[in-house]
Amino acid sequence: MNRLYNHRRWIMVILLVVLILAALPHLRGLTVSEDTDVELHREVLSIIEACHKKVTGLLEENKAVLQKISEHLIFKETINGEEFMGILGERV
Repeated sequence: MNRLYNHRRWIMVILLVVLILAALPHLRGLTVSEDTDVELHREVLSIIEACHKKVTGLLEENKAVLQKISEHLIFKETINGEEFMGILGERV
């Protein structure tokens, strides 16, 4: 399994957490026990913390390539797939 696929999986997890958080206000009318509410809150926070830790690690791990992409975008303002993969390929 390649690293890009793993990164995409984490992005999907993060998006899922964002969707859950966005849906929470709409679920306020749901009736659950206080214990269940506390457990759900704890679980959501745990997921958010795990995602934050993973994303922070990915950003740190890929800092050099992200800086090269940023420099490219500052200079040219756009990047195509070939240029992106060229920069990404330098890292691999």
